[in-house]
Amino acid sequence: MISRPILIGICLGWLVASANPLEAQFRRFGTRPGQRRQGSGLNPIHERTKTGAEQAYQRGDYQRAIDLTSSVLRANSRDDVAYYLRSSSRVELGLQQRNRKIVRDGIADSREALRLKGRENPIYYIPYLYGMTGLATLENRKEHAEIAVKFAGQAIGTGGLKSEDKAHLLYQRARARAFLQDYDNAIFDFKEAVRLLPTQLGFQMDLADAYAKSGRMDEATTVYKRTIDAFPNEPLVYNNRGMLLQQSGDVETSIEDFSRALQLNPKYFYAYTNRGFTLLKSDDPAAAENDFTASLRINPQQAMVYGFRATARLQQGKVQEAIADHQQALKMVPQNPLAHADLGFARFFAEDYAGALQSFDRAIALDPKLRYLNPWRYLATELDDGAAVVKSKFAEQIEPNAEKRDWIGHLLAYLSGQIGNEELIESLSDTKAEITNAQRCEAHFFIGRREATEGQSDEAAKHFRLAIETKAKQLSAFRGAAFALEKITVAEASLID
Repeated sequence: MISRPILIGICLGWLVASANPLEAQFRRFGTRPGQRRQGSGLNPIHERTKTGAEQAYQRGDYQRAIDLTSSVLRANSRDDVAYYLRSSSRVELGLQQRNRKIVRDGIADSREALRLKGRENPIYYIPYLYGMTGLATLENRKEHAEIAVKFAGQAIGTGGLKSEDKAHLLYQRARARAFLQDYDNAIFDFKEAVRLLPTQLGFQMDLADAYAKSGRMDEATTVYKRTIDAFPNEPLVYNNRGMLLQQSGDVETSIEDFSRALQLNPKYFYAYTNRGFTLLKSDDPAAAENDFTASLRINPQQAMVYGFRATARLQQGKVQEAIADHQQALKMVPQNPLAHADLGFARFFAEDYAGALQSFDRAIALDPKLRYLNPWRYLATELDDGAAVVKSKFAEQIEPNAEKRDWIGHLLAYLSGQIGNEELIESLSDTKAEITNAQRCEAHFFIGRREATEGQSDEAAKHFRLAIETKAKQLSAFRGAAFALEKITVAEASLID
């Protein structure tokens, strides 16, 4: 069971969900569960079909594995192995596509496999546990992971378990515990899984990840060193250690690790993506764009990498190219509200305010909780349709009582003219420095936009500079301030000429 490359860290909002480790539950079945000797009444056509499904799963063609096992189950609804194979494939495909229904279908299949032959094959718990933890991640519901911990414990307590089977079950329980941030117990399970099955690279990687998430960076580094010594030609190890080093601020060494992974396997597109992301964080968007392009050249079916490249292009002022990347990503994830939001921001920076509003409205329709888009929707509506239209459209969203407003409410009150510049600045939160800094960036951006609308270019430029000085580069307001300041600078230069 080798984990797929971990992509730790995000540069776009809609990719937050993709920040979780991209991993496969296992990459080999060994002796297939429930396999029996020849001549015991097995249907040879079904056995060949299941072998084909297993091979499809191993190469990552999950839909093909689902189709093949479904054909077996239509003929024999009591084939436990077919349920097991289909459950594994459905869970993998559902997590890959972030489709909760497919994941739930896989969990249902695993329950059926367990009902039929769970006593004889405790590894039938694996896709069930993997699916429940994956569902916990997709739905951000800890009760799913708690169920996984409970049932993993029951499976581990089964008498007569093979060491290999126990190791895989411990690993699944550790993953669920890690989701619950019960890192001490997760580390205990990961270590025991490694002890029982030291040849499983994925166990080592997730042990290191658990150490890192619990703040025990020295121990995480030690695990990586030991793993590199054991697997010196495995690009995955260098890739994942590179992300650990990037998180800890050692950018130079992390880039060396990604480059080493690519030396070992020039088609290892994950390392291109992760090196590109590190370069993006290091203010080298041109080099980052090149790495994202290289990753997409190897594997063009990566919606999030189009999003990463769009960010790199935006930072270079390549707005139309960024829009094209966001549109390409949306072809792959058309129901992702944050992908629509990111396209809206790119369109806003391109001064396509009608298009920006269309994207923002679509994002809100898909997820009404994205209230942070409302100030941008207000501004886009005003810039496209005028002040009279926007005040009428957003009248019900403006909270007149200042004490009841959250930060989004203060921004809307400012844009609608209910409060002024000083009142908006005074509304900044003082609970956490990071939050205050982000709000300060947004405040100065929206003040700058208001001043620009009123023809006060000097005041607008001052506030855009103050927004940029916050260095809150993860915010659209930061990028918006940079674009707006450049526009003012160009306009002033043309007047001098």
